[in-house]
Amino acid sequence: MQSATLSYVRQAVMDKWNPTTRLNGHVKDARKSVAARYLQLKSDHAITGAHLMRIGRVSDARCWWCKRSGQTVAHLFLECRKWRTERETMIRKLGTRGVATSETTGRRNVRILFDDNEAVDVLEFIEKTEVGKRPAGAPNEATSWDIERLDQNGNEEKDGG
Repeated sequence: MQSATLSYVRQAVMDKWNPTTRLNGHVKDARKSVAARYLQLKSDHAITGAHLMRIGRVSDARCWWCKRSGQTVAHLFLECRKWRTERETMIRKLGTRGVATSETTGRRNVRILFDDNEAVDVLEFIEKTEVGKRPAGAPNEATSWDIERLDQNGNEEKDGG
């Protein structure tokens, strides 16, 4: 295309960048921290061992709660022993509405969980658990190193002054 009107260009930009999907009403009405974790887990960018290892923040993707390897979204929702009771409740509620899922990992089961119709039960599961959060007592390799470095610099200044 050699030339285009400003109106045509504006419409083309709006078509490309205007979101076509709307946020689920249940997600929109949830507490901000729960909705944020829901969206992060759905996009596979939540604070999980697998994601942190993928971006180079940790050296081991082991689950913080059950110590099994491969802390993925599927593991947290469908396998982790720590959240067994909450998971059984969620799957039972989904089953009463005719949603067939099982406690086995698999992309199909994870996709089912993040379908818009299942948002209420999944949001409840996220709210009752710490899925998508780093445990309170877990060390953060990046920030703990920075704190130690700051302490060393503080001690050097006191010793030198």
